Amino acid sequence: MDFNPYKVLAVDPSADQEVIAAAYRALSKKFHPDVNKGPDAEAKMRELNRAYDILKDPAQRRQVDSDMARNSGSGASRDRSRQQTYTSSSSSSRTRSTPQNPPPRPGGPDWSNLGDQLRRGAESIYNNVRNAVDEIKPNPPTNNTLYLLQKRLEDTAQGKTIKVQVYYDSPGNRKVCNVQASAPNERGQGTTGEVFLNSGSMFDLTLAVAEAQRILQEPTKPIEMHSDHDVYFRQAIQGLGKTYIAVEIVKKTRNPDKEALLLIGEKNARTERDGVVSTQSLTRLQQIDRIFKAALEAMR
Repeated sequence: MDFNPYKVLAVDPSADQEVIAAAYRALSKKFHPDVNKGPDAEAKMRELNRAYDILKDPAQRRQVDSDMARNSGSGASRDRSRQQTYTSSSSSSRTRSTPQNPPPRPGGPDWSNLGDQLRRGAESIYNNVRNAVDEIKPNPPTNNTLYLLQKRLEDTAQGKTIKVQVYYDSPGNRKVCNVQASAPNERGQGTTGEVFLNSGSMFDLTLAVAEAQRILQEPTKPIEMHSDHDVYFRQAIQGLGKTYIAVEIVKKTRNPDKEALLLIGEKNARTERDGVVSTQSLTRLQQIDRIFKAALEAMR
């Protein structure tokens, strides 16, 4: 085949999705035009995006494997191997199923536990990618903190607020970004959460928000199907300490439109309900994207 996505991302054809995603993020940090001013960076980034789009779609990945198997003269054995891997991966997940065979959807949707479901999903990804030892949680900003950036985005009608602050954390004198959010939960109760990010995590977050905007606007297949909602995208970013932030694109069972969700919380926090889950319109997500990019620039 003319385009080999495994070669572009420097991963083995047997690599699972977590390895592929990690390789994509690592190479994006190296070749993204925002950080790499080389003449070939933009073309390389387009190539990385194309490879990742292919390999994260099960149908496209199976087609690539089939083409590679035919070219190598061992199509039958390779197809069986990939089919076994895919079947094993699918059967090991309690929530994932192929779009062609969605699970039965009983009765009407029950949204009382949606926030907890989404938080558990984000924490699951967090646990898979986190370092063995978390970095120490920074000191929160004080009235005497010298800020490199302060941005605030409010939606007074919905009672949602996001505050982004970049400052030097002492005594290490490292630059950190503190993202604080508040929003009412499904019962109308106020919830809050915060995450601390270094420059590497901030870069990952800007990539995740950009991808979430694309999926929010384009027709795509769900990666998870539940009785009351489908998940089209989820990426969790590990923060400093045990904090994390995640972006998800979901669609309710009886709603034709996708919606974006922002999750901010702390793993093993004082109670399981610490943290915030809030819906975001496309316009608001674009505004958040601009703020996160400004924060990343301030951290360089």
